[in-house]
Amino acid sequence: MTRSTIMKKVRPLTTATAVAVMTCSGWTQLPGSQRLLGSDIGSTVLAEIVVDFKDATPPLDFARQFGLDFLWTFRSDSTIHVFATRLPADRSASLAEALRQLPGVEAAEPNSLISLRPDNFVPNDPFFPLTNATTGQWHLNNSENPDRDINVTPAWAKGLTGQNVLIGILDDGLQWAHPDLAPNFSIADSWNWGLQIQDPSPSNFDTHGTPVAGLAAARGGNSYGVTGVAPFARLGGLRILGFPVTAAIHADAIRFRSTGASPSYSVKNHSYGPGAPFIPDPLAAQAIRDSAAAGTLHVFSAGNDFTFQTVFKELNNLPETLTVAAMGADGKAGSFGPSSSPGASVFITAPSKESGSRGLTTTDLLGSPGYGGMSNSDFTNGFGGTSGAAPIVAGAMAIVKQAVPSATMRLVKQNLARSSRKIDPLSTWTTNPAGFEFSQRYGFGLLDVDELLASLVAYPQLTSLKKFTPPTRILNAPIPDGPSVPNPTRVKFTNSTTGSVEEVRVRIKATHGRIGHLRVVVRHPSGFESTVLMNSSEDQANLDWWVMSNAFWGMSAAGEWEVQVFDVDDGFPGVLNECQMEVYIGEPIGRQRIQIQLDHEDYLGGITGFPATIRVYGRGSRTLIHQTIRYPNASGRIEFPLDLTDGSYDFWVKTGHWLSKSRLNIPLVAGNPLPIAMPLRNGDVDEDNEVSIFDYIILSQNFGRVVRGIGTDPNADLDGDGEVTIFDYIILSQNFGLEGD
Repeated sequence: MTRSTIMKKVRPLTTATAVAVMTCSGWTQLPGSQRLLGSDIGSTVLAEIVVDFKDATPPLDFARQFGLDFLWTFRSDSTIHVFATRLPADRSASLAEALRQLPGVEAAEPNSLISLRPDNFVPNDPFFPLTNATTGQWHLNNSENPDRDINVTPAWAKGLTGQNVLIGILDDGLQWAHPDLAPNFSIADSWNWGLQIQDPSPSNFDTHGTPVAGLAAARGGNSYGVTGVAPFARLGGLRILGFPVTAAIHADAIRFRSTGASPSYSVKNHSYGPGAPFIPDPLAAQAIRDSAAAGTLHVFSAGNDFTFQTVFKELNNLPETLTVAAMGADGKAGSFGPSSSPGASVFITAPSKESGSRGLTTTDLLGSPGYGGMSNSDFTNGFGGTSGAAPIVAGAMAIVKQAVPSATMRLVKQNLARSSRKIDPLSTWTTNPAGFEFSQRYGFGLLDVDELLASLVAYPQLTSLKKFTPPTRILNAPIPDGPSVPNPTRVKFTNSTTGSVEEVRVRIKATHGRIGHLRVVVRHPSGFESTVLMNSSEDQANLDWWVMSNAFWGMSAAGEWEVQVFDVDDGFPGVLNECQMEVYIGEPIGRQRIQIQLDHEDYLGGITGFPATIRVYGRGSRTLIHQTIRYPNASGRIEFPLDLTDGSYDFWVKTGHWLSKSRLNIPLVAGNPLPIAMPLRNGDVDEDNEVSIFDYIILSQNFGRVVRGIGTDPNADLDGDGEVTIFDYIILSQNFGLEGD
């Protein structure tokens, strides 16, 4: 639609009214329409006016008529608009009073800056601050080493405390009578599988679940004890430990109120693991998949034994779970047991206890039973292990679910990989070709809640999940025995599915006398490698197991993958019977902030009234991704949000009587806007995207006329000075024969 056509469609206010307002002196208060927008709420008055029209008066026409600049329209009401004035801010109130007298204006008020702040949570719990070398919740707010806490206090300041999000504690019980847990506890969402009752209370010998629950969601701000990461989340006790447990009980607890269309549980914490490696649990694995599909986030501890790799445990090898390693207050993997269990399936790290020093301060069993270490025996400062790290992450997941109720494990993982903090730099870290740093001890690093939430704002969506699942390769190929043999047994899979890698899983079925001699490496098409199974001291025979790696995160999925199976010790020859592979493929969709800077060359007038058509294409492609029409501000800037995957794109812009302009291969990264300069050549009077004899004819027909004169085409005023003169001919002649992109 041409600019002249647009002008015909609006109902302009009369020129006489405009003159009366603009020539009024003193701007005295006049009786007028009912005020809908109060002017007494502001603290700093701006040079802006908010105008509420009685009908659909076009704001651009109103702005031109009264010497204003149109800024934006209320999302809540299309008849209320914000304008910038060309008067000092202290004249805004007087101008608003005059504008109220216009027949089409319902109300007009000066805009102002106001002061608002959230009713944020600030802990007043006595054991929250660091008071000495052993007491204090250093994992939440570490005044001594700020880079070693989880940076959760900014989330609390935004009012994000896990409010009403339900966390399930699958453990040996939850002492809900504890005064620091009772306010958050939900008996209706709890169950005790040992006694088949709702009460999940532990025995005096079951001391584990109560401190776990306190780390996730002890009630904060009650001037008592401690605070959890999510101090206003709800807690459910799901008692499955402390008595003989079956696979059916385990699967039932995983599914309990976290499957189907309306699950109660948003988060479940699992600070436990199998008693031996390579124990299949298909019922629990399917329960995890079903529960995750319903939106529940499952957090698992990595384990407390450096020799017991996370890939030895079936549920830690599922893309639907989040495996958490532990870091001591010294910023390194915790020294409890031998150490935090490593593995290619570790994803994230959280604080815990270091040997002989500061542990985690949390709730303990009431009275003398429990971990102790404090004068108030209802609390402990000695809890640790990955059992303590996991519920810290579970509490953070409750905050995530409050902020983004639809968050899935895929979305959380994509943003954790982008927001976590590298720790212990002298440890072994690898940087993959996509730029992600990964460690088998720490995953993608230390949880940072504030950065995670910021990342979720930048990357709020995902592409649909794709999977590369080639047929099982039946090989029955010998695995060369012993360390003197350099070449492994190799299996290749060619993937044509494009996209970015999330998890990679490999199934190894081998006949071998001692599977601890085996080492399995996955090689990416680029040559980058990840050891998905390290050789160990395990002495059992034969293997049929899925292992998983997060090390390829963000890399291109297409190409020839290779699985390499080594036997690193002598004495036990073996055979690789079968090999399978799964590559999970998907990308986050970023909330891009597009910034386009228009340069209307040779133009002297205001440009806010010229709508710009913007098209976005894939790089080097004519496939249209997005098209929009936007109005630039007075300086030619256009900003708008667009949800895209990070990458490079081609842009095309056309506005008014300027030739279209393309900018190719523009890199876009969510949260990091790159201004796109668009210099536009003038002279396209008829807006057909070329400067030709037809533009010359129209300009000639309007020569010597004032733009607002009857029958004048405003497009002929190429320099925007209000009339069609020799200067407009010069502009047209300079660009004659040019075409837009």
